[in-house]
Amino acid sequence: MQRKIISGIVLALLALGLATFAFNIRGVKAQGLVGDLNDDGKVNIEDLIIAAQAFGSTAEHPRWNAKADLNGDGKINVLDIILIATHYGEST
Repeated sequence: MQRKIISGIVLALLALGLATFAFNIRGVKAQGLVGDLNDDGKVNIEDLIIAAQAFGSTAEHPRWNAKADLNGDGKINVLDIILIATHYGEST
């Protein structure tokens, strides 16, 4: 029982840390909406699908999609997904 409580606390702290980090990072998109990977003027599930298809890739990988590298760190990872989630629902 005590391990479950500790595990829950650790998980909550990890989520809080990720949320705080996400609040402090910024996308590097020069024009349009951050997270609008298909340039349709909306940040929605279609953009998440594009990022998911490239998830885990780097520039050398066949699944690489430079548009999905929202924070410009050279890899598609959870930080890019967080940026999409942060701007989810926005439109022009």
